[in-house]
Amino acid sequence: VYLQKASAKALDVLSRNNDKGFFLMIESAIIDGYGHNNDGEGMIEEMKEFDNTLRQLVAYVNQHPETLLVVTADHETGGTGVSYKSYEVGSTTPVQLSFSTKGHTGTVVPVFAYGAGAEQFGGVMKNKDIPRKIESLLKD
Repeated sequence: VYLQKASAKALDVLSRNNDKGFFLMIESAIIDGYGHNNDGEGMIEEMKEFDNTLRQLVAYVNQHPETLLVVTADHETGGTGVSYKSYEVGSTTPVQLSFSTKGHTGTVVPVFAYGAGAEQFGGVMKNKDIPRKIESLLKD
């Protein structure tokens, strides 16, 4: 719940008496640590926390339509995979993750965007292009 609380507090503080807007970066770095340690259970729990935080942020964007939410990662860690033999969609059985490394991989990571300017973030992108697009939107 720490990520949700920290995110809510940051939004509250940054939006108080602020008509100029703000930039907020939220990182869930613990997911990376679980990948390095090949800890599937920890990774799943942290992803649930991240998902709940994203729900909270989407609700904020819905209330503040001039806001842009961009979600991505700087890399994938662990070569994480889901064993299809151990999980059936819709099942209540916990997902079993497998790992191919304890390091970073070259796997392409997704970029999701929601809100004002989200259309600028479609397709395959290089990480270095993301701040350029954000800067361009800030100038408009």
